[in-house]
Amino acid sequence: KTWAALETAAVRVARDMNPQAVANVMSAYAKLERMPDDKTWAALETAAGRVAREMNPQNVANVMLAYATLQRTPTDRTWAALEIAAERVAPEMNPQAVANTMWAFSKLERMPDDKTWAALETAAERVAREMN
Repeated sequence: KTWAALETAAVRVARDMNPQAVANVMSAYAKLERMPDDKTWAALETAAGRVAREMNPQNVANVMLAYATLQRTPTDRTWAALEIAAERVAPEMNPQAVANTMWAFSKLERMPDDKTWAALETAAERVAREMN
């Protein structure tokens, strides 16, 4: 009953979520290893695609990590938006964001396009000394 109420609420507010809210909700599902129902997932995925252009490095990494953890491949439209966002924020990523984003690509068995790969590679080189 509680999960159903939470999922109903997530669907209701998804269209108004900002990047942080989308990342937090998707990350929570991933952390709990609980796949939301189809309606909730569709609402969250639509929201992720809508706000991707406003995401910061942590938002991008957390959303991509959620997809990978839940073993769900984004729709082509959402994937394109997330990939563009990853390329855009890669210069600002910290070591954890770089690692999580690259792990998500690997786990989802998706190769980034050339521009995104170059941006992530440059980010990895930049933060390599800070990785532990």
